[in-house]
Amino acid sequence: MMVNLPLKPQTEAPMATKMSPRPRGFLASAFRRVGWAAKTSLALVGLVAILPTANDYYQFLQDEQMKKKKKKSVLVLPFYRMRIVERKKPSPRDLISVFQSDDLSTPIEVEVAELVDLIHEAAVDPEIVALYGQFGNGMDSSLKVQGRAQLEEIRNAIRVFNQIHRVHSNPNVNCDPNFEKPKQRDMKTTMAFADSFNAAGENVNYFLASEFQYICMQNQGMLDLFGGSNTTMFFRGALDKYGIKVHAFKQGQYKNFANIFTHKKFDKAHLEATRSLVDSLSDNVRFAIHDSRLGNKVSKDIWKAIWDYGTLTASNAKELSFIDAEYPIDPLNDLVAANNSPTGEDLETKWGARFNFPANHELSITQYKRIVDMRRRFQKNNTWLNRQLNKSGKIENLAGAASIKNEKIAVIYLEDGITSKVALNVVESLRKIKRDPDVKTVILRVNSPGGSSFASERILMECADLPQPVLCSMGNYAASGGYYVASNCHRIFASPSTITGSIGVFAIKLDLTDLASRYGINVQHVVTGSHSTMYDPFQPLTKKTSETLSRNVGQCYDWFKTVVCIGRQMTMQDVEKIGQGRVWTGIQALENGLVDDIGGLDRAIRYAQRNFTISGAASVEVWPKQKAPFSLLSELSTDTRYLGATLLENYSGRSKDMPYSLDLLSPAGREWLLKTALDPLVFFPGTMMTIDENDALKIMLQEMSA
Repeated sequence: MMVNLPLKPQTEAPMATKMSPRPRGFLASAFRRVGWAAKTSLALVGLVAILPTANDYYQFLQDEQMKKKKKKSVLVLPFYRMRIVERKKPSPRDLISVFQSDDLSTPIEVEVAELVDLIHEAAVDPEIVALYGQFGNGMDSSLKVQGRAQLEEIRNAIRVFNQIHRVHSNPNVNCDPNFEKPKQRDMKTTMAFADSFNAAGENVNYFLASEFQYICMQNQGMLDLFGGSNTTMFFRGALDKYGIKVHAFKQGQYKNFANIFTHKKFDKAHLEATRSLVDSLSDNVRFAIHDSRLGNKVSKDIWKAIWDYGTLTASNAKELSFIDAEYPIDPLNDLVAANNSPTGEDLETKWGARFNFPANHELSITQYKRIVDMRRRFQKNNTWLNRQLNKSGKIENLAGAASIKNEKIAVIYLEDGITSKVALNVVESLRKIKRDPDVKTVILRVNSPGGSSFASERILMECADLPQPVLCSMGNYAASGGYYVASNCHRIFASPSTITGSIGVFAIKLDLTDLASRYGINVQHVVTGSHSTMYDPFQPLTKKTSETLSRNVGQCYDWFKTVVCIGRQMTMQDVEKIGQGRVWTGIQALENGLVDDIGGLDRAIRYAQRNFTISGAASVEVWPKQKAPFSLLSELSTDTRYLGATLLENYSGRSKDMPYSLDLLSPAGREWLLKTALDPLVFFPGTMMTIDENDALKIMLQEMSA
């Protein structure tokens, strides 16, 4: 039944009154659209957030299916497209990484600790029976690595994989009644293939490949073993040409930070230190390859002949036992296919050799990482559930969960130059760790050539204030300021080729007065004291400022030696003998008492587990905490720091994969130098602790761009 309502008589209304309902409808519609957009955005964000977990879970299920089928997998390590870093830099691209396929041409950025951990995990995984390393040609298709020490950590992990069948049981130091000796494991296989082992400099590819049990190379491939080298460019002549003076103040005859600016060639001390470093690094490579491939068959004289001979052909390399076979293509696919064939393919007919390769399934490093991550998430969740059940008293003992404690080991990364910004991040992490009673020990992972003395001092004092014991694991570099912050650690670990030491301090005064006059620039100063323009590059060095800078450097150096004396329990005379700015390799530092043990980060973690935790299985936390990819989306806009970052990239001359040098003598470099020098605080406002002048200038540029 329809009811007809009486219509209200309408009167003539102004236009504004007639249009008044429309804004209300328009606003309602707008709000509805905004709400729909917000819900859609939240849904998309949630979808992106859960996709990685869903993908990991799918990979985990595939792994479980693989176990049911009893597949024997080979873990494939494509070194030819890897870039090894200390820590990955978070990026918004990480949000869409789940959609990326495992393309064989896509570069892989992997942390050295992450790669070592995956190889160790594969070593104890019964489903992984082989490790296969793929190397390129050594030139455009080659492993990218930041230093030799990282390679040594990866080599050690491969050695563990090779020797996993050899049982070395740790003693029952905690008198655990449930302690069980490890079970005997089957022997595993490692194999590597390369198109060629060419090298423009140090042959990092073959150095790593030499740890594999079986190495094969393409028939037309070549092997370059040329020995070590160091190239130093001296700019004194060019600086004189442009009227640039560099005044250096240093302690120790081996603190050669400014020699490329103040000398035209090596002096005696500089050459002695460089020669010692190159010889030690070359010996480390020679001993490692000798031990892995040649046994006692090759003497040092024969090695010298190999270095002097030049490039080796594949036949030469096989004859000298550097490789095991020459093949036209990578045999991996045929090896796996033969084990999947019901009748078995006749590999001997095709390849001219018999193979005892156990795997019948290939597993990429990205696939295996997803599997391991998901497996550990399940284990962590099960551990948490067990603890909750134990607390409620429902179950007295479920898989030994009653004895599990929430112990943690904190690993703090100290990378690149030690600037005030870097020190601030490290100190903030240390203060948070200090308040966490579950953290039983701290490992300072140092991969730094040094930096500001004040920033280094701040980190050192903050470490000293920690209630937990502090260990140090040195990466490629832990020299000067890098060694300063490590010197008082409970125990110091270094790799054989770690560059460390460089106990010394310096300051430099730049004088651009002659350069400015050549360009018609007249700079005048109004001062109230004789030191007001001490750091101004347009003020020549005076006797008083020279005395002040020398005194500052001397005081800082004396304190540096005192810190080392206390931390390493040495006399001042002993520190002076191994100090004076002298740089040492890890092996040399062990002999001199600057470090305690040879090993990578994994060895430092094992030491911490054994000596400072109750369970021996504490979780490892990494600091400083990195920002989530979502938070980085708001930081993509350009700001004022872009200029400083551009100057750092362009004028320090350092790329991501190449050694860096200075390019301040180009026309653009001179123009920038004159402009930047107008700010007296930009150049050398204090004493520095770095290996050399390149690191010092790079750190100063970083301070400016921060």
